[in-house]
Amino acid sequence: MRFIHTADWHFGQTLKGHDRKAEHEFFVGQLIDYIINYEPDALLIAGDLYDSNTPSNETDNFFRQQILRIKQACPQLHIIMIAGNHDGYSKHEADSQLWQLGGIDVVGQIAFNNQQTDYNRHIIYIKDKGYILAVPFTHYFPPMPENDNITERRAYFFSQLLKRADELNTQNLPIVMMAHINYQGANIANQESLVVGGEDATPAEELGSGFDYLAMGHIHFPQTHDKARYSGSPIPINFTETYQHSVTLVDIKEHNQQPDITTLPLNNLFEVCTLRQGQATIKDFLQEVEQECNAKRCYYKLIINASDATSATEQDILNTVKHIEQSRYCGYEIAAETELKDTNLQHNNYTPQQLEQYDPLKLAKEYYKEQFNDDMDEETEQLLTEIILNTK
Repeated sequence: MRFIHTADWHFGQTLKGHDRKAEHEFFVGQLIDYIINYEPDALLIAGDLYDSNTPSNETDNFFRQQILRIKQACPQLHIIMIAGNHDGYSKHEADSQLWQLGGIDVVGQIAFNNQQTDYNRHIIYIKDKGYILAVPFTHYFPPMPENDNITERRAYFFSQLLKRADELNTQNLPIVMMAHINYQGANIANQESLVVGGEDATPAEELGSGFDYLAMGHIHFPQTHDKARYSGSPIPINFTETYQHSVTLVDIKEHNQQPDITTLPLNNLFEVCTLRQGQATIKDFLQEVEQECNAKRCYYKLIINASDATSATEQDILNTVKHIEQSRYCGYEIAAETELKDTNLQHNNYTPQQLEQYDPLKLAKEYYKEQFNDDMDEETEQLLTEIILNTK
């Protein structure tokens, strides 16, 4: 089986107010070229298709157009998508039957109905090629039928999913697992909006060992851990993502054979650049910024020395920005204090008396937004609502 693995598209994302549709469209064009070139059996998209769990109609339509664009260019390609933590799982489930009519499989949530887990819902057969085990992002794995232990549910789910796939795999075809997870031991240094300290990390042993390749989404930096890999985000999502972005081509001859992994590099319409004043005068620095940012296309933010952080300097920056047409300005920070000069950024401080009158769910959602620069996902909101109701 041959497939292309990608993830973390984040359609609908803006960077400091700048729309990114042109970049996503450019990426999809490169992806189509790779698909035509390498003729994979499947395209695996491992979650975070959208940047928000409530995408606008415009973003939703744009996403559909790009998926259909891929399908029209490569009608025989099997496309399989799972929901990530940025996606609305109920939306993906609602759309899944329509997508399936076009040969596109979408799994939005763990299939648990009538106190039973439907493992077959997560197993997608690509005729005579292999099996894809599609596991979307979730905080909640189903209860174990006997001797239930909440700390063991995740490992039990993966073990039973692999067991069921093994029962179906009478031809010894490759088995590929796709999941949107924080893999324990992964490099998350460049990830801004991720729980730190390993609190939500999944140990390798909980994922089992019956798969030939684990196609992961969630972490944007491309990396391989034995048979597990993050393909990474196709475009830089923030200013820390200055590395080479890519998609991953994978070949597996048969079950229990090592995958052959090839990185397929992507070009980006815009780089991300952090430009520091350093020892230069503010006048010289801004001249350099104008020259550099007109010579290429990039998102740029400036790091200004504290001694030059005046209202006059701010006006000088705005005057410089007016003369830069190739690149997109994203604000400035002060070097000594690293305080972002963004008038839209507010930090709420509440007194104990105010907190007593405040909706706890609303407060939790505000805190989540402040910490992770993203709206709380649907599943987390639902779990918090249940907890709040049970403690009243």
